[in-house]
Amino acid sequence: MGTIVGDTLARLRVCRDSGLATPPELRDAAIECLERYADAEQVRAQRDTLIRRAALLLPPAAPYRTAGVLACEARAMNRRWHELRTKLPQQPFGSPRDYLHAARLLSELPTSQRQFYRVLLAANDADMVGAGGVSEVTATIAS
Repeated sequence: MGTIVGDTLARLRVCRDSGLATPPELRDAAIECLERYADAEQVRAQRDTLIRRAALLLPPAAPYRTAGVLACEARAMNRRWHELRTKLPQQPFGSPRDYLHAARLLSELPTSQRQFYRVLLAANDADMVGAGGVSEVTATIAS
């Protein structure tokens, strides 16, 4: 996607700098790039919500320690990913690994304790209240 975005951006700059009207196919390409970016952001937000919900199932601890446990779980799960990638996580989600499995089906997981920590710090109250979005995420994974 990077080359498509770069090419589209370069063409848009040429039109802007030269005062030319933007051709319809260039406008369409720009819209497609923006839509892809928005979709990727939405998927990442869903993934991060699942990671935070996995953290809620762990014993209470400092956020950095919780991030370390999640990173270990993710590494253990990734060792078996060749088997897990074709399976849906156990329903209903009952363990942190189930949440991480669902998150990994959506998008790559963070790879370090620090990255998991950043995801946990970005939590807001809407993510932590209830499990309303889990069924939506499961439907996304199944499709």
